[in-house]
Amino acid sequence: MKKECNIDIITRAGSGEAFKTKSRGSYYLKRGKSYVIFKTEGDRCRIEFDEKELLYKRLGELNYALVLASGEKTETDMISSVGRSHIECLTKSYSAEIKKDVININIGYNIAGEELGMEITITGEFL
Repeated sequence: MKKECNIDIITRAGSGEAFKTKSRGSYYLKRGKSYVIFKTEGDRCRIEFDEKELLYKRLGELNYALVLASGEKTETDMISSVGRSHIECLTKSYSAEIKKDVININIGYNIAGEELGMEITITGEFL
């Protein structure tokens, strides 16, 4: 059963300023994985995660699917109105903690030699 939730995403590049995204979406659990569906900047997004990894899919003006798991290197193509870019991502750290009314996901990763970080907080009634 889908449940309404709030999504807050903070993305950091190195020691630079953080980029914050807020949205509302739907949460559901299927075959041991958690799913959150939401929109940002008009694009449809889905995150699929468990305690080991996260898949982030975005469709719209910016299209990509990125898998993030500690110690793993993944590759993807990002497609936008200005063209296609191939990226390699090395995930340094990943953790996901699910409680009754909050989910906290923290990811440290590296793209093109730049250290990046993402904090995802999802609030709602989950368990």
